Amino acid sequence: MMGEESTPRALNEEFAAQNVYDGEGNLLWERLRKTGKYEADVFAEVTEELLTECLKDGKYLIARVRTGGLFKFHYVLIVKAEDGMFYCMDPIKDGLTPLSQYGNRIYAVRCVYPCMLLPE
Repeated sequence: MMGEESTPRALNEEFAAQNVYDGEGNLLWERLRKTGKYEADVFAEVTEELLTECLKDGKYLIARVRTGGLFKFHYVLIVKAEDGMFYCMDPIKDGLTPLSQYGNRIYAVRCVYPCMLLPE
């Protein structure tokens, strides 16, 4: 996947092929790591600087956002930052969606990246 243009659909298809989802569609992080292709970092605090740094490093930002009332969470892939705004790709929508559509609030983020990006 490195060096290629990625979409949430392509990443999702790759993860499905690697059997990293459970029966409810939840991503199993240890199973993802066991593929030997990806690593994931979890952060206690989400900051604009953290998101910007991960994007700059070519990492995939899987963010948990709220889509409605309490406990209505959804996951999106943040793909770019521009003029102080973040944009994401939502697996159930076409095109880029501004993070502002989710209240500019991220409840959790995992930074997923190919093992090739690991420092030696």
